[in-house]
Amino acid sequence: MPKKNLKTIIQQISNFNCSLIYRGSGQNEFVSINDLQVNQNLIQTFYIGEEPTWNGISFSELKSATDYVKLTLPNVPIMIIEAYPAVDQLQIPNSVDWIGFDHYFIKNPKTDTHYLNELNTLKSKFSNNDQKLVIVMDTHFMSSFHNDIGGIELNEMHEVANNYYELAKSEPKTIAIIGYFWPSGFDLPNSIGARNMPQSIKENYIRIGKEITNKN
Repeated sequence: MPKKNLKTIIQQISNFNCSLIYRGSGQNEFVSINDLQVNQNLIQTFYIGEEPTWNGISFSELKSATDYVKLTLPNVPIMIIEAYPAVDQLQIPNSVDWIGFDHYFIKNPKTDTHYLNELNTLKSKFSNNDQKLVIVMDTHFMSSFHNDIGGIELNEMHEVANNYYELAKSEPKTIAIIGYFWPSGFDLPNSIGARNMPQSIKENYIRIGKEITNKN
């Protein structure tokens, strides 16, 4: 059987969300069809439940899904990302490895009181000492939001990236930085994603990535 693109597999799992727990034997079929046991060394993480609390996924549903994935593929980390308005309600199963939240249109999260309060609340929700922090970097631009809410111009997005990177480095439990979002035209038709940012900003993303991976 031809090997599938692992990004596609991860997206499929994300789309399954916690409906995995209702599929019965379909759970094992999904693992088998995508050859996940063989391909697991190519998968960085499983993203389970898009903003779970915000989207109405109960703790028991989330736990059932993440427990199943952990039992089936124990060596692949499980990641969840919560929406910032629901961080204070979030419950994190022990089977989750990486945890983050998203809050955009902030120029400098290191000095933003609301962001820091949300971050501290998130960290207080960790359910075991081995769980790690994921920083969600704002890598998209929508003028009606970034300008009006954040007072951020497009040519300042390199500064936004640097500020998130510095925040990530200052947090001992940080395991990853992920950017939202990659394509343009997402959320709004005129939105700009990371891949269509001005060249100098894309080069800054590359610089950060190389520094993290020691590829300079």
